[in-house]
Amino acid sequence: MSVLFEFDAGRGVVCADVRVPHRASFSSLDVFAECPGRWAGSRLLPVVRGWGSPLVLGGICHAALELAVNRRLLTGVPDWRGLCREAIGVERARVQTRGWGDDPILSGVVDEHGRVVSDDDWAAAAAVKLDGFSLSMALGRVLTPGVAEQELEATVHGVPMSGSVDYRDASGVLVDWKTGRVPSDGSRHADQLRVYRLMLSAVDACERVPVDGRMVSRPVAPVDVHAAADVYVESRRVVEADLSDEACADTGERLRVSWERMCVSCASGVFALRPSGLCGWCPLANACPRARIFNAKAREAARSSVNRFDPRVAFHRTHTSGMGPMDDGLLSVLMGGSRTDKESDMDDDLLALMMGDASAPEASEASPEPESKPESANGAQASGFAPDPWAGEKEAGAALDRWGVAGASSTSDGEAAPGSVKTSVEPPAADTLVFGVAKPYDPTLAGNRVNVAGYGFSQLQSTAAYAALLCGAHVDWMRTVTLALCEAGWSAVRAAYGPLAPDIDWSKPDPAMLLAWLDGPLSRDADRALRALLDADVLTAPGEPATVDELCGRIRVARERVAGSFKVARSLLA
Repeated sequence: MSVLFEFDAGRGVVCADVRVPHRASFSSLDVFAECPGRWAGSRLLPVVRGWGSPLVLGGICHAALELAVNRRLLTGVPDWRGLCREAIGVERARVQTRGWGDDPILSGVVDEHGRVVSDDDWAAAAAVKLDGFSLSMALGRVLTPGVAEQELEATVHGVPMSGSVDYRDASGVLVDWKTGRVPSDGSRHADQLRVYRLMLSAVDACERVPVDGRMVSRPVAPVDVHAAADVYVESRRVVEADLSDEACADTGERLRVSWERMCVSCASGVFALRPSGLCGWCPLANACPRARIFNAKAREAARSSVNRFDPRVAFHRTHTSGMGPMDDGLLSVLMGGSRTDKESDMDDDLLALMMGDASAPEASEASPEPESKPESANGAQASGFAPDPWAGEKEAGAALDRWGVAGASSTSDGEAAPGSVKTSVEPPAADTLVFGVAKPYDPTLAGNRVNVAGYGFSQLQSTAAYAALLCGAHVDWMRTVTLALCEAGWSAVRAAYGPLAPDIDWSKPDPAMLLAWLDGPLSRDADRALRALLDADVLTAPGEPATVDELCGRIRVARERVAGSFKVARSLLA
């Protein structure tokens, strides 16, 4: 049996030969965005469907709902068990007409007692999900059926898409039937409905219909869809989706990014591994070196996946110490390795301070304190909150007016005003630095002494390590991204709390000022918030950003969201 997958743990990727699909479905792009490796595994390995498989039961329920709509069983509760038995035959006929796909009920499947289950057993299990459900619950009224299970093909934001609309009401409302639980974040389910709206309005939209025992495509006129909802049949919940042009454009753009990256991954044969709580349901779960299998349900789901000893799996071992290129690059950052001309002077100065380089900046080279601005543009006393940090210095006055706040207050002699934070920090002496002589809560830099137990020292190393994770194999990005993360946290705090974030010139940050900022608790708060948002951003996973500018752009997006959340927190204290 030939090798299908070769894992490279150091790079966090799996290599596989997967062809780009002729058309993408929303679910395939969604899975790819979650984990390209899991998507590759699903393309090359058969789906194992045991007794009670949600995929099988969901397919039966969808076909039963289709039968109920087509037969106009629009009021009351239909005989779902009988419809589910018929639905299995409907699905079998559909597979035969398409000419591809698996039988909806695999033979030889056994239940927990070892008994081979029948079609009736599957129908009864599916009917439990529909028990008590009436079609009128979908829209809160009797439906006016338009089309059920309409198979579509269209181009959305440059992506050739295919999909099947569960139900479209004649009133212009879409319904997507859901047989699982209601997720805490239903944005991805809403994305699917937005894709359907975009497909139905596309000028090249076609529908696939059976003709003489085969599927053919025929054009369809654009359809005006003004509302859509996910209907969870078990819990009787209806969750409406935002179909605004803005929301649809955002969904379409993310589809385009996923499609382009899917094409690049297929062309290169390299797929990033992105662990999540869904790892247990991946066909590669027990072989993937990055998999996270947290609980009993995930472990049970992973039982059917391939393992490390499967002949279809191999491992690329180039770093016997267990440290891949990302780790080596991190050591280079922390231990003062070679630097390129493109890297900022700040990195050189900071590493010189940390490592005791005699060329550390003299005290006279420290950045001067900015001029104080005790009054706002309209002459009112300053509030103590700084201007919008994303505006340049020349636009500070206009930014103050936009945000309704004034600049940092100070007294005429340059001392900090009462209640404000003094932001000047004495630079360390340029002589050799001494390490490890203070408590964690003491300053990281005190004269010529570096407190390696200090919060700022630890925060800097932790930020560099997280930057290494974001950069993946791009070691040359790491200093730029480390600095971008530091600036993003500062900028978010500055936007919300003004002078609580000290004045730092980020074009060439003074190392002493930077470490003083990292010593404070607000820098750690901002860092935790940034990491949470970046971890949830599918566009910042290792191996995903195409350029360092693209990665820094995603950091800026997270920065703005952190700033907004901090402002909300501040408003609660008013």
